[in-house]
Amino acid sequence: MKEVEAIVNRQFNGKECLYEVKWRDLGPADNSFETRNRLKSLGVEHLATHFDVLLGAAWGDAPERPLTDKEVCRHLQDFGLSKDVASNRQISMLSSGQKTKLMMAASFWTRPHILCFDEPTNYLDLETIEAFEQALRNFKGGFVIVSHHEKFVSAVCDEVWEVADGKVTVRPS
Repeated sequence: MKEVEAIVNRQFNGKECLYEVKWRDLGPADNSFETRNRLKSLGVEHLATHFDVLLGAAWGDAPERPLTDKEVCRHLQDFGLSKDVASNRQISMLSSGQKTKLMMAASFWTRPHILCFDEPTNYLDLETIEAFEQALRNFKGGFVIVSHHEKFVSAVCDEVWEVADGKVTVRPS
């Protein structure tokens, strides 16, 4: 008998929620969608409950975005990643800059209220840095950035916390 390894997604089919099941020792092509009752009969309903809690924490009161090819491609295009990159390439095939753009896109997927970035401008070209600056200036939430890129920090931050010699100095940007 197949053993459930994880719940990796869910979708709603009319009134019913279907959970995408990753089966142990099988590849993603063998994933299947199962009802909560089926998961309960397999003794793994707790995995669905845990998955629901995680999604609830990620989305809060906002509606979930559909995890469709069209929606993912549209979202990634906003970050300068083409449909070809979004649909046909494995992450290992991407350049460092494309991987950074993917990380940024992933950070914005759930429409968060706060973001934290560690050296986000590494591997980005000037055009992408400028687009990122504009996106952060338009972002309605808060963000924390760890960066040595002073021009970038000055362009997007109202306040800078400088850490040096065991001290924190707060100054306007």
